[in-house]
Amino acid sequence: MKTETKVELGALACGITMVFIAIHMSGFDSQPIDADPPSIVEVDNTPDILRLLRAICEEESGGDLQAVGDKNMKEWSRGPYCITEPYWIDGIFQLRQEGKDQLAASLQYDRDVWLMASSEIIILAYWRRYAPDGATAEQLSRLHNGGPTGHKKTSTLAYWKRIQTIMIKQRKEDE
Repeated sequence: MKTETKVELGALACGITMVFIAIHMSGFDSQPIDADPPSIVEVDNTPDILRLLRAICEEESGGDLQAVGDKNMKEWSRGPYCITEPYWIDGIFQLRQEGKDQLAASLQYDRDVWLMASSEIIILAYWRRYAPDGATAEQLSRLHNGGPTGHKKTSTLAYWKRIQTIMIKQRKEDE
């Protein structure tokens, strides 16, 4: 039996609002702050996005803010979510497409990839750019691991199984 975990990216609205408030308060963004940001990707109403992000962080780096991975690849991945510079650039592109130019300009890969909040802004922007409508946790995690078409690659299935296992463990620990 295949179980799909649906994710409501808009459930992160409170956390994202707090991040945007922090950015605004620090002077990085002079644009008005939405009290209730719109859904990041339109999907079913299951608030597991924080659990998904925690699981990706655990799988990618074990929570190590200074992690450096994929040293055998052309582009090394860095930070708690092991993000490559091309991934970061795609996230910045999406932010600019959304008119968030000041936020995009304030996020610098070499400086900010090590920070959880900055990395999460980039991940969510990346998902808004590439995730299909109604994206599931499986599709989102596979996108993170395999790039813009990662949710379609068989090579990302094992990654999803590891993420799913971590999310199940987290759910049990949270009960």
